[in-house]
Amino acid sequence: MRTSSSAAPCRPTRGSGAGTRRPAAVLFYDFMTGEARAILDSRQFIVAARRMDTPIDRNTITIPDRDAALGDAKRWKEAFDGCFRPGAK
Repeated sequence: MRTSSSAAPCRPTRGSGAGTRRPAAVLFYDFMTGEARAILDSRQFIVAARRMDTPIDRNTITIPDRDAALGDAKRWKEAFDGCFRPGAK
């Protein structure tokens, strides 16, 4: 039985993310939105966020040749099967 003299446990506020049920997820999100941006940028990692500069031109759309892709389909299927499905035909 609790008495009136027992102190309630101190809990962090929800605004900081420390009081959530998944503190690792909050820390990872904080890292990815902060320090990781410079690391990814230095490795020329292409991110979806348009606020970051990327080594590619996002304004140019390149459409692959459909006939070339379909013509190479058998070769790519055989290469895939050779790597990931040994013995598959």
